[in-house]
Amino acid sequence: MIPLQAGAPAGILDLNASFWIELVAFLLMLGLLARYAYPRIISAAEGRQRQIAAQLEAAEAARREAEEKLAEAEARLQDARNQAQEVISAAARSADQIREQAVAEGMKTLSDDGILKVLEGVTTIDELLRVVFVEQ
Repeated sequence: MIPLQAGAPAGILDLNASFWIELVAFLLMLGLLARYAYPRIISAAEGRQRQIAAQLEAAEAARREAEEKLAEAEARLQDARNQAQEVISAAARSADQIREQAVAEGMKTLSDDGILKVLEGVTTIDELLRVVFVEQ
């Protein structure tokens, strides 16, 4: 601004030519920004928002897919565990059936034969207990 001349009263707002030129320059700059720069800035910001929204949707879809695959894998694992348990149970039943059939056909069990050996004096009860309890 232009300095006040001596003897001129000082006011709160001195409206001289410099003020009007600065106001016109400000309004012109504001108009140019509003017409050319702000639409591009707004467009870029909206594009970024759309991109982020799409990425969030893709992440949510990937999360749902991962949860489905996890549930599927857990179901397959449970099926495998059930099959393994069935195999173990079948093997135990087979072993019991074989043992029962062998005894029915005249096989002596280790403990039965050991008791006979103790009664005959061939071995001791301690030896029998040690061998029978280790192998069973």
